Amino acid sequence: MPPKFIPRTLPQCEQALGDVTTPDLCAAFHHGLAQEDTEPGLFRLLSKPRRGDWLDTHQELGQSFPQYAKRMNPQSGRALPRPACDGLLICPIGKSFDSDIGRLFMPHLVKYCAAFFPGMSIEVLDKPLSLKDVGKRDNDFGHSQYLIGDIFTMLNTHKEVVSKRRAYCRLGVTLEDIFPGEEWNYVFGQARPIERVGVFSFARHSPVFYNGVHAIEAIQSMTPSSMLGWLRTCRHTMVHETCHMLGILHCIFWHCLMNGNNGPHDSNGSTPFLCPVCLRKLMYALAGVCGPEAVAAIDERYANLEVVLGEVVSAFGNEACEDVRLRKDLDWLAFRRSQLQEALSIEAPPIPTETTRRAKTELKRGGAIARR
Repeated sequence: MPPKFIPRTLPQCEQALGDVTTPDLCAAFHHGLAQEDTEPGLFRLLSKPRRGDWLDTHQELGQSFPQYAKRMNPQSGRALPRPACDGLLICPIGKSFDSDIGRLFMPHLVKYCAAFFPGMSIEVLDKPLSLKDVGKRDNDFGHSQYLIGDIFTMLNTHKEVVSKRRAYCRLGVTLEDIFPGEEWNYVFGQARPIERVGVFSFARHSPVFYNGVHAIEAIQSMTPSSMLGWLRTCRHTMVHETCHMLGILHCIFWHCLMNGNNGPHDSNGSTPFLCPVCLRKLMYALAGVCGPEAVAAIDERYANLEVVLGEVVSAFGNEACEDVRLRKDLDWLAFRRSQLQEALSIEAPPIPTETTRRAKTELKRGGAIARR
């Protein structure tokens, strides 16, 4: 039985953010923080988990930004994306993405990943990988269910995959159901951060999966609203797993995309956005391909996410305009960007000159003499 999770206080969460060097970045990372978990705010503290929640059943020690930066520092031998190796390679598994739902979802997911991970090149494998040599069994609905370990092996050995030298990480995606072993009923997905490989299935995110409808046939049984919900869950799972491949662990500070989650009934909810700690980790991880952390770069990332979600509104029309969660996400982005515009207006401190350096040195010497 894991020890009970103790929610972190605001000072503990702010400490996990680490030292922020400039006033504008300090404002950007600290704007919108709720003082208590019950307060409104863009970033709310995690509260005590309920029975059955992820944090009720799993021990999570947490990962502060200073811990992440120390662990992932390239000088310690860790590799992060860089110009010669900046790719996220998306590998469709099986023929399911040739279906109507696959052709609808994939272009959106590619654009969303490009906006979420600025500086990374997003590539989709030309041909889906075949499932013919992957172990399988039937699930409770009589549909084929595939062994995830065999898919990992394929992603690590298939010549078309390993030939993509620019790929920093590889993500296998499928509309087929998957499982990790005979003692398991199913799994949504798994990531192997050391190998920088992940696999996940869209199948059980489908609102009609438990009605016995296979994912490739689901489009005929769904309303636009339910399809929007499915697409939302898929893109969140996709970027969550990719963040793991960048070395970002589950978040225990604020409500965050990187919270561990036991499904739609988990009290953590399903926020699509990174908390300040995890956002800072992401910008550190991508510094080699999009530059050092800066308010302008953070704002541009949010602007690109706005554009991608705006395209969903255009594609789905009235249904998307009336979708509460999509409107809430767009409102969140708009308000967050208004905060960042305020942070951008903060003047940076002047660059020290030789004269000011001498003056500070003399002041320190004077203070030391006075103390004697």
